[in-house]
Amino acid sequence: MLARILAICAPPSVTMDETEERAVRGKQARIVRRGLSSTLAGSIIVTNITGFLLWLNLGAEVALAWTAGALAVVMARLSFNLSPRADGVIATAPGRFLALTATGALASGLIWASLPVLIGDPRALDDGAFVIFILAGTSAGAVALGAAHARIALAFAVPMLLSLAASLVFHGGSTFLVFAACVLIFAVLLAKGAKFGESTLISALRLNYEKSRLADSLAEANARAVDAMDRLRHLAHHDGLTDVANRHAFTEELARRIETARAGGDGFAVMLFDVDHFKTVNDTLGHAAGDDLLRTVAARCRAMLGPGDFLARFGGDEFTLLTPMSGGGGAVRHLAGRLVATFAEPVAVAGREIDIGISVGVASYRGEDQSADDLLAAADKALYQAKADGRGCWRAAEPARRDGRGESDRVMRSAAG
Repeated sequence: MLARILAICAPPSVTMDETEERAVRGKQARIVRRGLSSTLAGSIIVTNITGFLLWLNLGAEVALAWTAGALAVVMARLSFNLSPRADGVIATAPGRFLALTATGALASGLIWASLPVLIGDPRALDDGAFVIFILAGTSAGAVALGAAHARIALAFAVPMLLSLAASLVFHGGSTFLVFAACVLIFAVLLAKGAKFGESTLISALRLNYEKSRLADSLAEANARAVDAMDRLRHLAHHDGLTDVANRHAFTEELARRIETARAGGDGFAVMLFDVDHFKTVNDTLGHAAGDDLLRTVAARCRAMLGPGDFLARFGGDEFTLLTPMSGGGGAVRHLAGRLVATFAEPVAVAGREIDIGISVGVASYRGEDQSADDLLAAADKALYQAKADGRGCWRAAEPARRDGRGESDRVMRSAAG
């Protein structure tokens, strides 16, 4: 019977990884801590009642000694359970908190186990049956309140139940032998109940942990998916080298602005420009230097963009810029001049200062029946005129009307800056 009780008292066999065990044991420790304070408060009351019975039957000296020892252990356990130190132990090592609490419960259990020894023959006591009732009831209460951790409850209950059973057997008598058997059966049932209670709690805590971890994993996967979609959308509309808008995004934006202008909105201008002598840079300094130069061009252009401006890389060393028409086109002329002036300054590439310059072609849209192809063709023709005029300048053109007269594009010569 004793071996059976000891086998049952063994902790439930649960396999968990370190992270899961810390989380589950932490919740278990907090549950134990919440219930332990009320358990210990009840133990103080029962201890005083038992001390009073001992005083009536065994005298003040024995009663005071036993009561003082029992209360000292209970108060020490209660003090630790309510202290900030317990918070720290639970946070860092919940298993250690459970072990310390079980040790305190064992100390209390051993003090209560001394009662049958102090009493001796229960038949000599007027209130012997009541003492037995207190021992059995206290054990049951301890297991019920300590079901969150079987070893804590059983560390308190099993020593005094075994001591009581041994005392009943030692003092003989058929009635007491029956009592002893009942106590042992009671101890087995309490041990099984405590172990089942803890196993049920651990299973529930593990299930909650898995649900929480799954929810976190799903949230993380969803965040990664959202980031990936954002990245894909960004890549679909931006140039991978310079991170400005790509040709596809430019085409969409140009169509949108044409539609807005036709609906009575503001006009706009298209600027098409490329880097003068870019091929020479690529051939002499290498493609890495050429890529670095394109990134520098994009960065300088972004620095001068205003509200409503839209910059894109059209392909190779060619860039496009959409800008609102305002002030009778004065803002467009000013911006074109700034672009040319900005790249009149040397650019640092591959550890060297090089002179590049840009040529700019400008075509304006003022609400006429013009297509995107018309605007781009006009801007491209103006760009070629700027190159023919010596590069490092800008030229403006008016796109041909679709009036069937075959009117050619007219390029307006405009001074750089």
